[in-house]
Amino acid sequence: LVEMAEIHNADLARTLANGLGEDIAPVLGGRADERQIDRLHARVLSVLRGLSVAKVKIYDFYGRTAFSTERRQVGEDKSANTGFLQARSGRVASELIHRDTFSAFEGVIEGRDLLASYIPIRTGESDSEISGVFEIYSDLTPLLARIKHARVAEVAIVVTTLAAIYLAL
Repeated sequence: LVEMAEIHNADLARTLANGLGEDIAPVLGGRADERQIDRLHARVLSVLRGLSVAKVKIYDFYGRTAFSTERRQVGEDKSANTGFLQARSGRVASELIHRDTFSAFEGVIEGRDLLASYIPIRTGESDSEISGVFEIYSDLTPLLARIKHARVAEVAIVVTTLAAIYLAL
């Protein structure tokens, strides 16, 4: 299920890149002014409204945070981040993390299980050139809670069945 969520994040990143392409280019090129960043921020929020996405970042090819739904993170250097490096080489990388508190674009959320995915941003006519990396955080807390509930139910069924067999013997 986590692999399915990773595929979902990758598809979402491609959809964002396709839909926001002309707004992303100045950000990746390091030439976006405040008005362009505000426009991109508003468009990202409107596209993601109601989805399980908690945060989006865009890194330029060199690992500088060119855009983040959390504005204070813009400019940070993530060039040594393993996920960033894997995505820059063309592979999608994901990591399941738990955060007691997390600053999402809808405010601070608490006690969340998140899937952080790093997805290459491909540009050019052949979509072969990597110009940057998306980092998308999806909230998997409800999914993981359902998995835990299902595991507890399965264990209860197995224990009850084995106990009934034991008593019958």
